[in-house]
Amino acid sequence: MKKIIVFLGIFLLFVRFVSAQTNTVTAEGVATIGTDRAAAHDKAIEDALRRAVEQAVGTMVQSETTTQNYELLSDKIYSHSSGYVKHYNVISEQAEGNLLRVRIEAEVDSGNLNSDLAAIGLLQRRMKYPRVVVMIAEDNIMQTSYWEQIYSLSNSQSESVVISKLKEKGFKVVDPGYLRKSVSAGDAKAAWQGNDEAAGRIGTKVGAEIAIVGQAISTRAANNIAGSDLLSMSTTINITAVKAGTGEVIAQASGQGTAAHINEVVALQQALQKAADKAGDTIIDGILQTWQQESSGTRTLAMNIHDISPQELDRLKASLEKMRGVTEIFVRGFSNGSAELNIEATSDAQDLSAIIGKTKFNGFHLILLESSTDRLEYRVTH
Repeated sequence: MKKIIVFLGIFLLFVRFVSAQTNTVTAEGVATIGTDRAAAHDKAIEDALRRAVEQAVGTMVQSETTTQNYELLSDKIYSHSSGYVKHYNVISEQAEGNLLRVRIEAEVDSGNLNSDLAAIGLLQRRMKYPRVVVMIAEDNIMQTSYWEQIYSLSNSQSESVVISKLKEKGFKVVDPGYLRKSVSAGDAKAAWQGNDEAAGRIGTKVGAEIAIVGQAISTRAANNIAGSDLLSMSTTINITAVKAGTGEVIAQASGQGTAAHINEVVALQQALQKAADKAGDTIIDGILQTWQQESSGTRTLAMNIHDISPQELDRLKASLEKMRGVTEIFVRGFSNGSAELNIEATSDAQDLSAIIGKTKFNGFHLILLESSTDRLEYRVTH
């Protein structure tokens, strides 16, 4: 029996070791210099960081020799990896013609990013510090006849808890007061009720790249806890994180909380606190996991083009496919001279826009109307 216990202890230590592994790797990144050497430097480092994660995670996977049906699980391993950069140093930087080559030494970890504030800060910088807006409706307020007035005056307790957790991790959060001055109660209600497009529009309106929306539903037990004056309250919170530029859902979370108190309001507040704590932690984990995958693989960008013909759309698509960082393009819709594209790319939309701005298209020009990290909007001129 003792031998079994000792064996299990050693096995658990081994599992813990391989599940949170740090590798130090050297990687090279390349960028076109153009007219801005500093911008080229940043892009080359970003390219090197992505390659460092690919290299390190590949080593980790090979060391664990993961197999399924006797085949190595290597398909798209980098774009779905959980590796992240803890720290890096620039070893060398050299210009070769119009290219800038940067070599870095990076520490890549496969453990839990949520507990590493320095790595979270680096990841946020790589994602260009996305801003977050939080909107969580509480049914104890929504069921009142004056909920619109309450909405305009203050944010909910659930929102406050989630915002506090986001700030603890270094997230940039839109001020709730500014949100309520900018967004009507009706628009907010549509987002609360699960309209992801409405949530995305609200995020764009207040200058946020991510909108966290949802509802908190609380119920009171029919009877007091036996033999006491205690009232029992239960709360369930369901929230969703949506990219403002594309309407894409990047994370979902739920949390439950129960509390008992002789005062019903206090019991409700405690139940909301517990539920929001759990939902907040989960949604942050989901957002960080998405950022890890996107920073080391590809992300989905949305592009809308107006006043474009089908023939021009074909030529545009062919040109985009040749651009650095673009891996796939999907035409989602075309109507009355307007096209909707989804682009899979290793860069964000603003980096892609810079490349488009330097590209000459056959027979037409693209005029940039609007841009964010995930979305571009153009109009065609001749």
